[in-house]
Amino acid sequence: MTSPENNPSPASGSALEGSQTLHHDDFIFFRQYIDDISGISIPEDKQQMMEIRLNKRLRALNLPTFYDYRRYLLNDSSGCENTALINVITTNKTDFFREIYHFEYLKQHFSLHPRHEPIFIWSAACASGEEAYSLAMICEEVSKQHLAFQYRILGTDIDTERLNMCESAQYEIEHDPKIPRHYYQQYFNQQGDDSSRASIASNLKRNIKFRHYNLTQPKTDVGIKFDVILLRNVLYYFSKPTAESVVSRLLSNLKPGGLLIIGLTETLFHMDLDLTPIGHSIYQKPQ
Repeated sequence: MTSPENNPSPASGSALEGSQTLHHDDFIFFRQYIDDISGISIPEDKQQMMEIRLNKRLRALNLPTFYDYRRYLLNDSSGCENTALINVITTNKTDFFREIYHFEYLKQHFSLHPRHEPIFIWSAACASGEEAYSLAMICEEVSKQHLAFQYRILGTDIDTERLNMCESAQYEIEHDPKIPRHYYQQYFNQQGDDSSRASIASNLKRNIKFRHYNLTQPKTDVGIKFDVILLRNVLYYFSKPTAESVVSRLLSNLKPGGLLIIGLTETLFHMDLDLTPIGHSIYQKPQ
């Protein structure tokens, strides 16, 4: 990694006066630094995006230049700023029932294969929680038809701010066409007179846990073997080698016969993995 002491960038005004320009040498440094601490690979054409997001940290820390921010990161032995950097750099676009095909598939799958022991599901890049709570809704619907059906959901993410949103479980949901109307009545509580905001009902939260987790770290065992792991719309953040190692580590936590689900626009075909495709971006681990 390039050291800022050896390659300082020119200042372009004060952070208090406005946004700073991210020079190319700074961009190279931050790309490598972010990759090193998180495995996230920033494309070469995202310099402007990075500039906008990192300016938020300059303003928060009252630092005048990106050179100063580089020094700050390297001297921060607590690791707290690494967390803040990842929080600001990650994109967390998500919705309830995003790519609804997967939820319809799982609802049918659970209904056709009822069992008495709990189903364990891992939302491995849960962002602000919409995916995990959408999973809980379909599981609750299945439990109405199969009274013995039980489930547990783990939601993990690298972004601590998003995890706080998961725990608070308050969302802007007005006129979201992907949420079935009767789900609004059963699984959401309106926030006062504001019809656009609602919180998740307590009965939906009882079987969900959220945890901070970095998918690229070498630790593999989260203490549970899962029946279903969702890793949707996150692989494109990683280089191909990193993406393959992430998937391989997750598979070590998937039960034989379990399902791995990725985003509809993603593929595992370039990876050397022992998986069988059984649906659109749905794969099964051998028994």
